[in-house]
Amino acid sequence: MITALDRSSPVPLYFQLKQVLLEKIRRSEWTPGTLIPSEQELQDAYQLSRTTVRQTLSELVSEGHLMRQRGRGTFITQPKIAYDPSLGIRTNEYLDTYGVALGWTLIDHGFINAPDDAALALNLTNDVRVYCVQRIRMAGTDPIGYHIAYTPPQVAAHIDHDRLVTGESLDYLHALPAMNGAHIQRTLEAALPDERDRKLLGADRNIAILQLNRIVRSADGVALEYLYSRFRGDRFKYRISV
Repeated sequence: MITALDRSSPVPLYFQLKQVLLEKIRRSEWTPGTLIPSEQELQDAYQLSRTTVRQTLSELVSEGHLMRQRGRGTFITQPKIAYDPSLGIRTNEYLDTYGVALGWTLIDHGFINAPDDAALALNLTNDVRVYCVQRIRMAGTDPIGYHIAYTPPQVAAHIDHDRLVTGESLDYLHALPAMNGAHIQRTLEAALPDERDRKLLGADRNIAILQLNRIVRSADGVALEYLYSRFRGDRFKYRISV
Protein backbone atom coordinates (compact mmCIF):
# COMPACT_ATOMS: atom_id res chain seq x y z
CA MET A 1 0.00 0.00 0.00
CA ILE A 2 1.29 3.46 -0.96
CA THR A 3 0.92 5.92 1.92
CA ALA A 4 3.83 8.37 1.72
CA LEU A 5 6.06 10.20 -0.73
CA ASP A 6 9.69 9.29 -1.30
CA ARG A 7 11.63 12.46 -2.04
CA SER A 8 14.77 10.49 -2.87
CA SER A 9 12.96 8.63 -5.67
CA PRO A 10 13.40 9.67 -9.32
CA VAL A 11 9.61 9.32 -9.70
CA PRO A 12 8.07 12.84 -9.90
CA LEU A 13 6.30 13.96 -6.75
CA TYR A 14 3.06 14.74 -8.57
CA PHE A 15 2.93 11.14 -9.80
CA GLN A 16 3.69 9.78 -6.34
CA LEU A 17 0.86 11.86 -4.89
CA LYS A 18 -1.41 10.59 -7.64
CA GLN A 19 -0.68 6.98 -6.60
CA VAL A 20 -1.34 7.82 -2.95
CA LEU A 21 -4.73 9.31 -3.80
CA LEU A 22 -5.62 6.44 -6.14
CA GLU A 23 -4.77 4.01 -3.35
CA LYS A 24 -7.32 5.73 -1.13
CA ILE A 25 -9.94 5.25 -3.84
CA ARG A 26 -9.02 1.60 -4.51
CA ARG A 27 -9.15 0.75 -0.80
CA SER A 28 -12.53 2.55 -0.47
CA GLU A 29 -11.08 4.98 2.05
CA TRP A 30 -12.54 7.57 -0.29
CA THR A 31 -15.86 6.38 -1.73
CA PRO A 32 -17.89 7.86 -4.62
CA GLY A 33 -19.33 11.22 -3.66
CA THR A 34 -16.64 11.90 -1.04
CA LEU A 35 -15.35 15.48 -0.86
CA ILE A 36 -11.55 15.21 -0.87
CA PRO A 37 -9.24 17.63 1.00
CA SER A 38 -8.72 21.03 -0.59
CA GLU A 39 -5.59 21.90 -2.58
CA GLN A 40 -4.25 23.80 0.42
CA GLU A 41 -4.88 20.85 2.74
CA LEU A 42 -3.05 18.49 0.37
CA GLN A 43 -0.16 20.93 0.07
CA ASP A 44 0.15 21.07 3.86
CA ALA A 45 -0.30 17.33 4.40
CA TYR A 46 2.34 16.28 1.85
CA GLN A 47 4.56 19.38 1.90
CA LEU A 48 4.13 20.02 -1.80
CA SER A 49 3.81 23.10 -3.97
CA ARG A 50 0.48 24.30 -5.27
CA THR A 51 1.62 23.54 -8.84
CA THR A 52 2.42 19.92 -7.97
CA VAL A 53 -0.92 19.34 -6.26
CA ARG A 54 -2.84 20.97 -9.10
CA GLN A 55 -1.08 18.80 -11.69
CA THR A 56 -2.02 15.68 -9.72
CA LEU A 57 -5.66 16.68 -9.35
CA SER A 58 -5.94 17.75 -12.99
CA GLU A 59 -4.77 14.33 -14.16
CA LEU A 60 -7.20 12.54 -11.85
CA VAL A 61 -10.04 14.72 -13.11
CA SER A 62 -9.14 14.10 -16.77
CA GLU A 63 -8.98 10.34 -16.12
CA GLY A 64 -12.44 10.39 -14.53
CA HIS A 65 -11.46 9.62 -10.92
CA LEU A 66 -12.35 13.08 -9.61
CA MET A 67 -14.94 15.72 -10.45
CA ARG A 68 -14.70 19.43 -9.66
CA GLN A 69 -17.81 21.34 -8.66
CA ARG A 70 -17.46 25.11 -8.66
CA GLY A 71 -17.96 26.56 -5.22
CA ARG A 72 -18.12 23.15 -3.55
CA GLY A 73 -14.78 21.39 -4.09
CA THR A 74 -13.48 18.19 -5.66
CA PHE A 75 -15.33 14.90 -5.28
CA ILE A 76 -14.70 11.21 -5.96
CA THR A 77 -16.69 10.14 -9.03
CA GLN A 78 -18.79 7.06 -9.50
CA PRO A 79 -16.66 4.35 -11.19
CA LYS A 80 -17.29 4.01 -14.90
CA ILE A 81 -19.22 0.97 -16.06
CA ALA A 82 -17.11 -0.84 -18.64
CA TYR A 83 -18.30 -3.27 -21.27
CA ASP A 84 -16.24 -5.34 -23.67
CA PRO A 85 -18.39 -7.22 -26.23
CA SER A 86 -15.38 -9.29 -27.33
CA LEU A 87 -15.42 -11.13 -23.99
CA GLY A 88 -18.48 -13.12 -25.07
CA ILE A 89 -20.11 -12.47 -21.68
CA ARG A 90 -23.55 -10.96 -21.29
CA THR A 91 -23.38 -7.38 -20.00
CA ASN A 92 -25.58 -8.03 -16.98
CA GLU A 93 -23.59 -11.11 -15.93
CA TYR A 94 -20.27 -9.32 -16.39
CA LEU A 95 -21.24 -6.26 -14.38
CA ASP A 96 -23.06 -8.25 -11.71
CA THR A 97 -19.66 -9.50 -10.54
CA TYR A 98 -18.82 -5.86 -9.74
CA GLY A 99 -22.06 -5.28 -7.86
CA VAL A 100 -23.62 -3.21 -10.66
CA ALA A 101 -27.30 -3.98 -11.26
CA LEU A 102 -28.36 -2.97 -14.76
CA GLY A 103 -31.95 -2.46 -15.78
CA TRP A 104 -34.25 -0.60 -18.15
CA THR A 105 -36.89 2.09 -18.02
CA LEU A 106 -39.21 1.86 -21.02
CA ILE A 107 -40.10 5.32 -22.36
CA ASP A 108 -42.17 4.50 -25.43
CA HIS A 109 -42.67 1.93 -28.17
CA GLY A 110 -44.79 1.66 -31.30
CA PHE A 111 -44.86 2.24 -35.06
CA ILE A 112 -43.57 5.53 -36.49
CA ASN A 113 -42.48 6.81 -39.88
CA ALA A 114 -38.86 5.83 -40.40
CA PRO A 115 -36.39 8.69 -39.70
CA ASP A 116 -33.78 9.23 -42.39
CA ASP A 117 -30.93 7.50 -40.53
CA ALA A 118 -33.08 4.48 -39.64
CA ALA A 119 -34.47 4.17 -43.17
CA LEU A 120 -30.95 4.25 -44.61
CA ALA A 121 -29.58 1.69 -42.14
CA LEU A 122 -32.53 -0.67 -42.61
CA ASN A 123 -32.60 -0.19 -46.41
CA LEU A 124 -36.17 1.10 -46.33
CA THR A 125 -37.98 4.06 -47.85
CA ASN A 126 -39.14 6.87 -45.56
CA ASP A 127 -42.81 6.02 -46.07
CA VAL A 128 -42.34 2.62 -44.38
CA ARG A 129 -43.43 2.60 -40.73
CA VAL A 130 -40.88 1.02 -38.43
CA TYR A 131 -41.26 -0.20 -34.88
CA CYS A 132 -39.42 2.12 -32.49
CA VAL A 133 -38.43 1.24 -28.92
CA GLN A 134 -37.08 3.96 -26.60
CA ARG A 135 -35.48 2.88 -23.33
CA ILE A 136 -33.21 4.29 -20.66
CA ARG A 137 -30.31 2.11 -19.47
CA MET A 138 -30.18 2.16 -15.68
CA ALA A 139 -27.35 1.33 -13.28
CA GLY A 140 -29.26 0.82 -10.07
CA THR A 141 -31.39 3.96 -9.83
CA ASP A 142 -29.08 6.06 -12.02
CA PRO A 143 -29.64 6.61 -15.76
CA ILE A 144 -26.40 6.07 -17.68
CA GLY A 145 -27.63 5.98 -21.27
CA TYR A 146 -30.60 5.66 -23.56
CA HIS A 147 -31.43 3.48 -26.56
CA ILE A 148 -33.65 4.26 -29.54
CA ALA A 149 -34.04 1.07 -31.58
CA TYR A 150 -35.79 0.71 -34.93
CA THR A 151 -36.91 -2.57 -36.52
CA PRO A 152 -38.65 -3.18 -39.86
CA PRO A 153 -42.31 -4.31 -39.86
CA GLN A 154 -41.53 -8.00 -40.46
CA VAL A 155 -39.31 -8.03 -37.38
CA ALA A 156 -41.76 -6.22 -35.11
CA ALA A 157 -44.12 -9.21 -35.10
CA HIS A 158 -41.45 -11.24 -33.24
CA ILE A 159 -40.71 -8.72 -30.47
CA ASP A 160 -40.92 -10.10 -26.93
CA HIS A 161 -42.40 -7.11 -25.11
CA ASP A 162 -41.72 -8.60 -21.68
CA ARG A 163 -37.99 -8.43 -22.42
CA LEU A 164 -38.03 -4.75 -23.21
CA VAL A 165 -37.49 -4.12 -19.51
CA THR A 166 -35.22 -7.05 -18.64
CA GLY A 167 -31.93 -8.55 -19.77
CA GLU A 168 -29.66 -7.44 -22.58
CA SER A 169 -30.40 -4.85 -25.21
CA LEU A 170 -31.13 -7.46 -27.91
CA ASP A 171 -33.06 -9.94 -25.76
CA TYR A 172 -36.35 -8.52 -27.02
CA LEU A 173 -35.55 -10.07 -30.43
CA HIS A 174 -34.64 -13.52 -29.08
CA ALA A 175 -37.69 -15.15 -30.77
CA LEU A 176 -36.70 -13.91 -34.21
CA PRO A 177 -35.31 -16.89 -36.21
CA ALA A 178 -33.06 -14.60 -38.26
CA MET A 179 -31.12 -13.68 -35.10
CA ASN A 180 -29.41 -17.06 -35.29
CA GLY A 181 -26.07 -16.35 -36.94
CA ALA A 182 -26.73 -12.61 -37.08
CA HIS A 183 -23.75 -10.24 -37.03
CA ILE A 184 -23.46 -6.78 -35.50
CA GLN A 185 -21.75 -3.62 -36.71
CA ARG A 186 -21.08 -0.95 -34.05
CA THR A 187 -19.89 2.62 -34.54
CA LEU A 188 -18.61 4.77 -31.66
CA GLU A 189 -18.05 8.50 -31.57
CA ALA A 190 -17.77 11.32 -29.06
CA ALA A 191 -20.49 13.93 -28.84
CA LEU A 192 -21.54 16.99 -26.88
CA PRO A 193 -24.60 16.73 -24.65
CA ASP A 194 -27.87 17.97 -26.13
CA GLU A 195 -31.26 18.77 -24.62
CA ARG A 196 -32.35 15.11 -24.62
CA ASP A 197 -29.14 14.10 -22.81
CA ARG A 198 -29.83 16.72 -20.19
CA LYS A 199 -33.46 15.66 -19.79
CA LEU A 200 -33.04 11.87 -19.78
CA LEU A 201 -29.54 11.45 -18.34
CA GLY A 202 -29.03 14.58 -16.27
CA ALA A 203 -25.90 15.29 -18.33
CA ASP A 204 -24.78 18.90 -18.11
CA ARG A 205 -22.53 20.64 -20.62
CA ASN A 206 -19.36 19.48 -18.82
CA ILE A 207 -20.12 15.78 -19.33
CA ALA A 208 -18.91 14.11 -22.50
CA ILE A 209 -21.32 11.83 -24.36
CA LEU A 210 -20.45 8.50 -25.97
CA GLN A 211 -22.66 7.83 -28.98
CA LEU A 212 -23.02 4.24 -30.16
CA ASN A 213 -24.82 3.21 -33.34
CA ARG A 214 -25.55 -0.44 -34.05
CA ILE A 215 -26.84 -2.30 -37.08
CA VAL A 216 -27.83 -5.96 -36.70
CA ARG A 217 -27.98 -8.05 -39.87
CA SER A 218 -29.03 -11.62 -40.45
CA ALA A 219 -26.57 -14.17 -41.80
CA ASP A 220 -27.77 -13.38 -45.33
CA GLY A 221 -27.34 -9.62 -44.87
CA VAL A 222 -30.90 -8.46 -44.12
CA ALA A 223 -31.00 -5.54 -41.66
CA LEU A 224 -32.96 -6.50 -38.52
CA GLU A 225 -32.37 -3.56 -36.19
CA TYR A 226 -30.84 -0.11 -36.18
CA LEU A 227 -29.93 1.35 -32.80
CA TYR A 228 -29.06 4.94 -31.89
CA SER A 229 -27.80 5.21 -28.32
CA ARG A 230 -26.00 7.74 -26.15
CA PHE A 231 -24.26 7.24 -22.80
CA ARG A 232 -22.84 9.49 -20.11
CA GLY A 233 -19.07 9.53 -20.64
CA ASP A 234 -18.49 9.89 -16.91
CA ARG A 235 -20.43 6.68 -16.13
CA PHE A 236 -19.79 4.35 -19.06
CA LYS A 237 -16.87 3.24 -21.20
CA TYR A 238 -16.74 0.83 -24.10
CA ARG A 239 -13.70 -1.42 -24.18
CA ILE A 240 -12.64 -3.23 -27.36
CA SER A 241 -10.14 -6.12 -27.35
CA VAL A 242 -8.53 -7.14 -30.62
